[in-house]
Amino acid sequence: MAGRIILSLCCLLCAGAFFLNGYLCRIRSSPVAFWTGGEQALNKTIKDAAGYNREMGTAFRWYGLGWLLDAIGAAFSPTVGLAVMAALCTLGLFLLWRRYRQLLSKYS
Repeated sequence: MAGRIILSLCCLLCAGAFFLNGYLCRIRSSPVAFWTGGEQALNKTIKDAAGYNREMGTAFRWYGLGWLLDAIGAAFSPTVGLAVMAALCTLGLFLLWRRYRQLLSKYS
């Protein structure tokens, strides 16, 4: 039982971080970089920072929703929680990166 609670709390922390990141993306005036240290290059290439940040924030919130659903699943079954966590850390992060690349080409 303790393992389920710990796993759910870890997933909830990840969900909270991505929801917060999604919210902060929406209120920033300068473009938000996917990786650290890329703000300088984005300032020069992104033409519509508000639209880019809005869509990037939405992508981060969808990713956070995946972590929230994983926390609920982990509360019932640690095996399901770990499987979804592995999928979020691999396929989910790849899809988030791919969306970032699409937004870069759309707003550049």
